[in-house]
Amino acid sequence: MWRTRNDERLGQLADMRLFAGCSTNELVRIARNTTPVIVQPGRVLAAEGRRARELIILVDGTATVSVCGEEVLTLGPGSTFGAAALLDRGTHMATLTARSTMLTMVVAGRELESLLSECPSAARRLLTDMAGRLRLAAEAATPGGRLADQPHARLAS
Repeated sequence: MWRTRNDERLGQLADMRLFAGCSTNELVRIARNTTPVIVQPGRVLAAEGRRARELIILVDGTATVSVCGEEVLTLGPGSTFGAAALLDRGTHMATLTARSTMLTMVVAGRELESLLSECPSAARRLLTDMAGRLRLAAEAATPGGRLADQPHARLAS
């Protein structure tokens, strides 16, 4: 059902909005820095308050994001999780749990910096997505605002 061989990762990466502007050579380097992982429903991929170790890229399936035990967001194919905590060397601000069987591509924290420098367009998209999530969080913090009630709360590509 899912392609996970190294040579087939290029097609999966090229189809993702995050890597759409990358050249074939860039995609080859990115593929070398990713590990495909199939995740079963209910598995916690990252826990709130825990140190980030990897960037998780959702290829197929859905996951829920929860803060203090409350579900606030659903992520789907093309979404990422863990970038902010990796970039500032902090802890996760939320928990990511697989809602369905998922295919993810994982980038180890030590590889993220080289990945972003090898494909600047992916770095820009990742920062844009992070800024969008920050905006949603700020809107949710306003009186009467709730992240789950926002029409654009599903940040999937």
